[in-house]
Amino acid sequence: MFKYVANIHGNEAIGRELIVYLAQYLLENYNTSERVKNLVDTTNIYLMPTANPDGFEAAVQGIENEGYNDDSCTGIIGRTNANDVDLNRNFPDQFRAKPFAKIQQETQLLTNWISNNKFVLSANLHGGSVVASYPFDDSAKHFLDGVYSPSPDDAMFKQLASTYASNHKTMSDGHLCDGDDFKDGITNGADWYDVPGGMQDYNYLHSNCFEITVELSCCKYPPVDRLPIEWENNKESLLAYIEQVHKGVRGFVKDKKTGEGISNANVSVHGINHTITTAEFGDYWRLLVPGSYNLTFSADGYEPQTKVNVRVVDEAPTELTVLLKKPMILSSFAFTFSNSTHRQPLSLQEPSTFKHHNHNEMTSFLRNLNTHYPDITKLTSIGKSVQGRDLWVMEISDKPGVHEEGEPEFKYIGNMHGNEVVGRETLLPLIQVLCENYGQNDFITKLVDETRIFIMPSMNPDGHEIAEEGDSQGVVGRNNANDVDLNRNFPDLYADRTEGLQIETRHVMDWSKSHPFVLSANLHGGSLVANYPYDGIHSNRLHPSRHASYNKSPDDKVFKHLAEAFSWAHTSMYTGRPCDDMYPSEHFHDGITNGAHWYSLNGGMQDWNYFFTNDLELTIEQGCIKYPLGKDLKSYWDANKYSYLTYIVEAHKGVKGFVIDDDTGAGIKGAVIRVDGINHTVESAQDGDYWRVLAPGTYKISASAHKYSTVEKRITVGLGDAQRVDFALTSSALETWSAEEDFDIAENIAAVDIAETDIPKALEAIASSSDIATKTVLGEDQTNQDMVTFSTSSEDANKPHILLVGGLRSGESVGRNVLIRLARHLVKGYEGHLKDLLDNVVIHIIPQVSSDNSINIASSDCSGYHNAQQLAVSLNSTSVSALHDLMDRHPISLALSVEAGAELVRFPWERQRKQYDGGIRLIQQSPDSEPTFQMLAETYTKNHPSMAEGPDPCGHQFTNGVTAGSKWLFNNMSFMDVAFARRKTFMISAHVTCCTKPEAKVMPKIYMENLKSLLAFLQKSQQAVHGRVTDVHGNPIAVSANVKFDREIELFPTFGDGHYYRVVTSDQHSVSAVAEGFEELTQSVRVDENEPVEKNFKLRHNINVLAYHNYSDMQRVLQNMTDQHPTVAKVYSIGKSVEDRDIYAVKIGVQEMASAKVAIVGGIHGNEAVSTALAIELVSYLLRSKDTDTNIAKLLKETEIHVLPLLNPDGAVRSLDDCYETEGQGNALNVDLDTNFPSIYRAEPVSKQQPETEAAMSWLKKNQFTLLLHLRDGNDVVSYPFDAPPKSGAGVHKTPRSGILEFLAKSYIQEDAVKAFINKDLSQYTTCYHSDTHNLTVNGALFMLHFGSLVDYAFTSTGVLPLTIYTGCCHKPKAMELAQVWNSHRSALFRTIQKVHVGLELNLKDEAGHPVLNALIKLNGYQIIAKSDVDGIFYTMTMPGSYEVHVEAPGYEPVDLSVTVGQVEHVSKTVVMFRTQQILGMSKKSFIAGTVAAAVLLVLSTVLVCCCCYKEKSSRLFKGNGFHPVRDYDDETDGAGYTFNSKTALLSDSYKDDETDSDFDVFDRPRHANGKSYK
Repeated sequence: MFKYVANIHGNEAIGRELIVYLAQYLLENYNTSERVKNLVDTTNIYLMPTANPDGFEAAVQGIENEGYNDDSCTGIIGRTNANDVDLNRNFPDQFRAKPFAKIQQETQLLTNWISNNKFVLSANLHGGSVVASYPFDDSAKHFLDGVYSPSPDDAMFKQLASTYASNHKTMSDGHLCDGDDFKDGITNGADWYDVPGGMQDYNYLHSNCFEITVELSCCKYPPVDRLPIEWENNKESLLAYIEQVHKGVRGFVKDKKTGEGISNANVSVHGINHTITTAEFGDYWRLLVPGSYNLTFSADGYEPQTKVNVRVVDEAPTELTVLLKKPMILSSFAFTFSNSTHRQPLSLQEPSTFKHHNHNEMTSFLRNLNTHYPDITKLTSIGKSVQGRDLWVMEISDKPGVHEEGEPEFKYIGNMHGNEVVGRETLLPLIQVLCENYGQNDFITKLVDETRIFIMPSMNPDGHEIAEEGDSQGVVGRNNANDVDLNRNFPDLYADRTEGLQIETRHVMDWSKSHPFVLSANLHGGSLVANYPYDGIHSNRLHPSRHASYNKSPDDKVFKHLAEAFSWAHTSMYTGRPCDDMYPSEHFHDGITNGAHWYSLNGGMQDWNYFFTNDLELTIEQGCIKYPLGKDLKSYWDANKYSYLTYIVEAHKGVKGFVIDDDTGAGIKGAVIRVDGINHTVESAQDGDYWRVLAPGTYKISASAHKYSTVEKRITVGLGDAQRVDFALTSSALETWSAEEDFDIAENIAAVDIAETDIPKALEAIASSSDIATKTVLGEDQTNQDMVTFSTSSEDANKPHILLVGGLRSGESVGRNVLIRLARHLVKGYEGHLKDLLDNVVIHIIPQVSSDNSINIASSDCSGYHNAQQLAVSLNSTSVSALHDLMDRHPISLALSVEAGAELVRFPWERQRKQYDGGIRLIQQSPDSEPTFQMLAETYTKNHPSMAEGPDPCGHQFTNGVTAGSKWLFNNMSFMDVAFARRKTFMISAHVTCCTKPEAKVMPKIYMENLKSLLAFLQKSQQAVHGRVTDVHGNPIAVSANVKFDREIELFPTFGDGHYYRVVTSDQHSVSAVAEGFEELTQSVRVDENEPVEKNFKLRHNINVLAYHNYSDMQRVLQNMTDQHPTVAKVYSIGKSVEDRDIYAVKIGVQEMASAKVAIVGGIHGNEAVSTALAIELVSYLLRSKDTDTNIAKLLKETEIHVLPLLNPDGAVRSLDDCYETEGQGNALNVDLDTNFPSIYRAEPVSKQQPETEAAMSWLKKNQFTLLLHLRDGNDVVSYPFDAPPKSGAGVHKTPRSGILEFLAKSYIQEDAVKAFINKDLSQYTTCYHSDTHNLTVNGALFMLHFGSLVDYAFTSTGVLPLTIYTGCCHKPKAMELAQVWNSHRSALFRTIQKVHVGLELNLKDEAGHPVLNALIKLNGYQIIAKSDVDGIFYTMTMPGSYEVHVEAPGYEPVDLSVTVGQVEHVSKTVVMFRTQQILGMSKKSFIAGTVAAAVLLVLSTVLVCCCCYKEKSSRLFKGNGFHPVRDYDDETDGAGYTFNSKTALLSDSYKDDETDSDFDVFDRPRHANGKSYK
């Protein structure tokens, strides 16, 4: 059956007319066209010209001569139906709980038509584009801009869509209409744009029909004169598409016995998760692309059948008819042999020999069977006996080791009493029979396929080892090795055990509880009877002879039925007189007995199973002789074998099924199954499957589960296999939840909307009911309405304070309703499990912040928030101001606002923030502390029943139900943002309902859904770092101290006497304490889930005086420091000065080969004493702090730092104690060393490098530093290369790395201490050369232009990133002022050094894992002239951000990848490069390029010859007339080639300031002096 449906959008009329044309065409050509006749004869074709006639009547035809893509062709008038509903968004959808609008009459008629007919193929004809679109039309994420959402039959749908597009005259072009971009004219629907509730998806998901959507023309309702053209465009497509209905596989599914067709049989294709069903006569059609498939056919009441390697071809459908047979019913088959008086014996392969087995022999026997039948057996030891013997269990199943959904589990246990061996020696042949007859005997095969059978031949192997053959009524070996009777050792409801649990008992108990056993039997000897519970009895009913009255269990009827089943299948048990010669008076009617009625015992295994598991167990006495002779064992096997099989079948009697969640369809584990009138329950297993053995009869059965309502059903159980009864449970009654989770607080589940005016009264009642609650008045809002606050404990400045608010926005009532109910819960909880929490926090609850009298919102408004105005809060209102006052009085650590408008949690920022890092503007959508916000938000959503799953009912979709506010609705009026920005309070907003003002009846449900989340949020307050920040003497610091975490920029203030409290993620953190006038201190701390960690800080005062050191003192001080720290520091000389003084450096670092190397150079001018003093103090600071500050310890572990305090010792010796004196600036030969380095920009090179210069050059080249900080004084700026002027003569002269150098420079200057110092310094030393406080980072060529500088040389020769840091205006300030210089620059120096680890590392390997050398790297299109080192490692410093990386290496295919570098550490990536394919010794690309180049060269040569001839002729014409060749050159280009080492750094131009030229201009394009570029 095939159908075309058109005009579902009334204004898309093109399909309507084409359907009419198609009908006319088929009828008129039926007798003249063989193709048409064949199509009509073999296909039931249904044509629906319009699915929306009302819309069509309102639609307007496109205006002629206005252009095919004119607005008149693309409007929406008439698109929807008469109720203004888009019908193609109105169908039930797999990714939405319900459609956007009520199901329309047209939609309902279409769904009924689709459901009632077995359509195979269909197309839904639209207009407005030209493309064939296939399912799915939407996705779970509902991304509006498109995401590919494939159906299981994606390949088939592509073929269908391609068939239409390729047969259309223009569609395959894919670009016919404005905005169209469809490869080959087809598209996945959701990949184009998201359409929930579409008809094509509904067809596929709810019927057999495959449907695509075809957009027929750009104009939805084209002019009449376009219709013939559109018919010609589409005619062949319309016919060819109908012919696709005959692709794939077709045939019949029939009853094998009767030959009748089976309707609604399932046809499924392996690997394709989509099933179709057969039609009325068993006929089916399954569309498939050409290929080989395995198809499974199934139907209720029939055994499924799989056809493998079914071949599908394109030319014709594959015909396949399948015959299904009805399955064997176990109970019916077992009936034929279950009565020994009229039995039809089974034809079985049985053991030929029988013997007794000791433990080793039994082990070998079991292992041998397991080896021969591994597909259906699994041998397991569930533990060992007292004497260390294995307690073997053989599992027999078609899938051993796996619990199959719906399959019952059964067990036999033998030899519990070691001298009672009949069970042991008959269970072994039972295992053998099940294995050897599997696949040979239909009954055994089905029994194993449908039952998970466990057999334990011996529970007491120690006792068996000492038992004696021939023992009839003895006790030797009865007990275990501890002389304990195991069948008196189980927990019992009637009596306490006298002995402790034996190891065998414990193993069996653990094993029994680990499986959902349905039925079992415990095999004994000494009589011949089937014994059923109860065995035990209350002691006050016990007769002295231990004989007692009948003690029946609630399942007495079932147990009697089970016992009779075993007894009557036995050859003689049913006679009831087992041991006339031994016990002549003993008689058991039908061979069964109630245990206690025979004789009572406590601690028995069968009673324990019934009391504590789902398992119904019998105790079977198998013969009067406990340990019969070996020659008699066959007779015992013959007597018991049919009983064994019959009893296993009983596990399939009664009722079985699944308990599922009605909303999700997932199985519910632990659901309780009750049978009315039987006081015994069973529970569902892991997948929600359950089994309840019942005797024949009519019962009322129910299923219930925690948080679900109870469902009851009435059933009738017969003698056949178990009836399947499934239960779909819905959410439980509030009363059940309240009793279990909310202390049974009746007010909390009352269908009441607490009015704003009732808040004071409600809180008064709460406060009066507990000593921990206090009602206060926070203030008055703009409508003079009282506000209230709720606190669960007395004030305590050292505890975290938590604020919970509702009604932050006017008109919302849900917050107060949830929070007042929570307040009641907290009061009750203080008496129980919430005491620890409430003793350690202070909680303020404000149910309503803003009055809702000022706004009138209907309670039915549940559309959710979809614009920022709905989130806005009046931050200046009186009520919000009062809230600010509360937060000013108390150190609020956490806050939560309960709100409406969605079901999600949002956190700051609501308004994107501009943050500057190193002068680079970064747009922040969330704070640096986002991980903490994310954790708090996810704590809430993951404890909510649905919030984390998304999308919410109002259509919002965010991962885990969490979003930064700015990613949802950009909101400028956010109290949440203010709370964090101003007070560092972690505040989140929990939107708990789409309805702005929910109805009273749903308030309890909203509270129920959110209580667990609210408590988890409160509990999360304990997951924190807290402590005090004091001076080294433990005294509070007068100025407020702050703490900061990890690399976050946010500072968290201390309160009280130096206390701090910060909630953090469960992880390793570094915590830094900072205070003005003190050295920063960082410590590491590990925080575990919901556990607070105390970390106290004792800060050292900044140094007050810092001494200068002459050359000799410096040498001594450096040596002393390194002697005290020999494992991390050593002093060495890099060379000699002119006057033969050593130039000392100190290497600091834990590792010999650290991942980064940093150089600090001071004293290049001997009169600049500050730089030398700071360098020496930096060494001291790093070494003295390495054991107390984890940041410094980490830096020294990862970094090799070389500090060269004094490059010019000869000049320093001659310097004077004066701020501005220049004596000593040069070396002993009065040469300025900072002009003595080689420079590629100097017109004439210096005649000779000084010894100091040569030593520095050698040192730089040897160490290949990543970062160089050149310390100077005499100014207050940070400059970066080049210091030399450009070749053009003047102006800025930037390097290719200026971007990152500017970033580092600006990061340094923006340190608060540096900025404060500079402001003070410039005001004190007004003669300082550079006094522009707004531009303290500067290019060297603009600041202090000179050739031959250290930093220029270092950059051009080694690729190191150099900065020159001028640390103050005075060359040699007083000792106290020098200390101020150090204190101001300390943090900036340290953090700049840390930045050496922010970058990108590439580990380049070939496919064999060998390093790839000499690779060239491009980042964001700019090449770094740097190569991977001998280990294939490339490293570059970068700014934080995203980069597109391109890697090339000779002989390898290039590689492209995307990387993101964070703000804290470098990113390391391993890149595998593959060798290029060679053609004539060249790469494929080079060969092609060479071939093209040769061809071009040939053409150019030909042209040149012609030109020469012409030139010879023409030169005679122009000779002597002033014409001459013009040279094209640019001798003022300031670019030059630089070679960087593998440690160089890079900044992409995407991060530079708007006014900054690209870092790579020098490589990109030559420039003329006037700025124009030449081609």
